[in-house]
Amino acid sequence: MFLFENAHFLPNPASKWLLVAGILGITTAHLTYGIGCLGWVSSVPFLVFLAATKGLKQRLLFALALVVAWSAATAKIITPPIPFGLVFLFSVPIAIIHLPGYLLWARFRERAWSLWLFPTVMVLMEWGQYNFMPFASWGVAA
Repeated sequence: MFLFENAHFLPNPASKWLLVAGILGITTAHLTYGIGCLGWVSSVPFLVFLAATKGLKQRLLFALALVVAWSAATAKIITPPIPFGLVFLFSVPIAIIHLPGYLLWARFRERAWSLWLFPTVMVLMEWGQYNFMPFASWGVAA
């Protein structure tokens, strides 16, 4: 079962614009006033990109886009006198926490149970973040 096999509505599913849309989705879903409903769909462009591409280069590009997305989402909480470089002390670990959910889904996306794999791995990783890291629930998709 290939979840995005009918994604012919996109001119080029491997387009880098999907990464830009994913970055904007994560950034806007975590605004101060929040657009909470975007939390449900902000991952979709990333998933479509992963479904349409393969190879290490594309996965590294995706990982970079995920770090950029979380950097943009966390940049708003870094204000003077805190140096801007601290953005990456938040964004890189949060991106690394979310990365397994995306990559495992991409690896097993053709299996019927992959529909449950992405949310399950994301919830487990975010539960671990909440319980074992100083970020608490900041940055979780839910």
